[in-house]
Amino acid sequence: MDNLSRVLGIDTSTMAGSVALVENTTLKGEVNIYCQLTHSKRLLSSINFFLKNLGITLDQIDALGVAVGPGSFTGLRIGISTVKGLAVARGIKICPVATLEAMSYKVRHYNKIVYPMIDAGRGEVYTGKYRVSGDTIRKLSPDLVISPERFLAEIDSRDAAFYGDGAILYRELISSSSKGKALIAPDDPFLGGAIALIAERKLASGETVTPAQLAPYYIRLPDAELKKLKKGLAFRKGEG
Repeated sequence: MDNLSRVLGIDTSTMAGSVALVENTTLKGEVNIYCQLTHSKRLLSSINFFLKNLGITLDQIDALGVAVGPGSFTGLRIGISTVKGLAVARGIKICPVATLEAMSYKVRHYNKIVYPMIDAGRGEVYTGKYRVSGDTIRKLSPDLVISPERFLAEIDSRDAAFYGDGAILYRELISSSSKGKALIAPDDPFLGGAIALIAERKLASGETVTPAQLAPYYIRLPDAELKKLKKGLAFRKGEG
């Protein structure tokens, strides 16, 4: 076994599925697929195709970096369950990476405050406030799901980079709110490379989890759980 550090980054948080490999801080390759086909039908085949063409096997992978959310509930479950299965079968370490963190890292070259924004539906976005300096990511506020109008009214730094499909969707609102100070970064939805690079740093600092500890980071509860919660609250109210 060689002394190289190899980390496989996996993103299924949106329809823009991505698999990438980082080897000793160098991005060796990335497979990006944006289509309606579910991740359950394309993720493993993408991984197998990718590694085969790199001449690498799963036994030579030191860690799996995976997007844990926020994002598509179904997509996240597929990615996380796949990583759990590979980790258990092969004894590979796991490094969870928040989707908003990976998005912020992708636009680190702008050297600004970053507001990653994911369209969360219902007129809301998943977002937060980040500062990226070199390879260091600082989370400056809690991640949240919120209407873009309310979020833009509350932020204190408008000379910033706004990135993601949420930023594209609400670009006119962002531009008018910031009075031209905001930079709307081009939306490149593929996060595999960023996830792998972040995960490699997490691996070096011992920030790994077991398959049992790996869990999605939803921010907002899935609809099915919200319905159960509302039903339970209504039932208890009726008891009184």
